[in-house]
Amino acid sequence: MRLTEDARVTAAALLLGGVALLGILAPWIAPFDPSENLGRVDASLLAPCSRFWLGTDPESRDVLSRLLYGSRVSLVTAAATSCAAACFGTAVGILAGAVGGTVDRILMRITDFLLSIPTVVLLLAASALLGKSQGLLIALLVVTGWMGTARLVRAEVRVLAGREFVLAAKGLGLSPWRIWWRHILPHVLGPVTVSATLGLGSVLVAESTLSFLGFGVPDPVPSWGKMVAEGFHTLRNGWWVSTFPALAIAACVTAASLAGDSLRERRRGDAP
Repeated sequence: MRLTEDARVTAAALLLGGVALLGILAPWIAPFDPSENLGRVDASLLAPCSRFWLGTDPESRDVLSRLLYGSRVSLVTAAATSCAAACFGTAVGILAGAVGGTVDRILMRITDFLLSIPTVVLLLAASALLGKSQGLLIALLVVTGWMGTARLVRAEVRVLAGREFVLAAKGLGLSPWRIWWRHILPHVLGPVTVSATLGLGSVLVAESTLSFLGFGVPDPVPSWGKMVAEGFHTLRNGWWVSTFPALAIAACVTAASLAGDSLRERRRGDAP
């Protein structure tokens, strides 16, 4: 079965790609400025209608426009964090697994220590001390998100180190760098891709949680988590303010999970 024939991967890719495309086109398709107060007293908490398709928030801002622009923050943060964490975790895992000895023990103790710290508590403390910005948010999420990939890659490298093609490369006198780059890295890209895809949903939830708690991107930049927080206290009179961004988060997290699960099952099926 071809990967593109997997309905789950196809559906997930279409959903995530569609949301990303809407975010890219937001400046041209958003009906209003996402941070602009519509300038009308009676425009606050308007229900979805023909002019405001998803209604307005308590600050008289168009929810649809904020949802489109918010996708740029939420998805870019999640994608950048997943890629950076996967790259850093892969480098640490290969170094620990291939070198071994003292280097391996030190790196794994650091990994275990960071894994023992509650992620949300660490993120909240760092955000409170260092301020708010999208770049800082991505950096904090990377710092707290690479450990799982490192442990996964280390385990794969330990297994690969005993395989015939690696032993043959060592016997031919190839440098350790060449062995890592040409013979080990290609074999760990599969599990790293699965881990990064599954981690995309977790990062999106973490970003939304921080934004909901007020530690995400600074005002007036919209994000889905911030939009959920903005409508949390008006659920009875303005359910649409929180509902639509919450549905967007749930849909993207579900799509990332389905894609990751499908890739993992395919990898197991292709394994010898």
